[in-house]
Parts: sequence; C-alpha cells; structure tokens
Amino acid sequence: MVDKAVLAKKVAAIRDAVSRIQDVLPPTAEAFVADRTAREIVTLNLFLYRIIDFRRVFTMARDEVGDLGPFCRELSARVGAD
Repeated sequence: MVDKAVLAKKVAAIRDAVSRIQDVLPPTAEAFVADRTAREIVTLNLFLYRIIDFRRVFTMARDEVGDLGPFCRELSARVGAD
C-alpha cells in the first residue's frame, strides 16, 4: 500500500527540482559549463531531490567549510604546489 501523503510530498519535491533546473539551465552546453551557479543548482537538483537535510548542510557550510582553507594550504605546502 502506498502512503499517498508521502508520495505526494516526493512528487512535489521532484516537480520543484525540475522547475528549478528549467529556470537556471542555459540554452547551450557551453554556457552551462561556463556558469558555475547553474552547474551547482542543476547538479544538486538532479541528484538530491531534497532528500538531504538542508539544516545540516547549512550548519556544515557555516561551521565546517572554513576548515577547507587550512587543509588546502597544508596539502599544497606538503606537495610544493603553492
């Protein structure tokens, strides 16, 4: 038996993702490749369909993404890529 409320919520999420993709997708592949924001929005919406916890994503972006700068500096220093 299918839970109609769950199905409706999933269908709505997919429709929303498709709409968002259509809103930002440039007319050509070249424009898409050149547009970082469009690539990120399309990729997110194609693969996730809102099944991730966006509150957790926000927390990670706010609290943890800063760790990547020092990590990259350390990694670059170790391999001499500065």
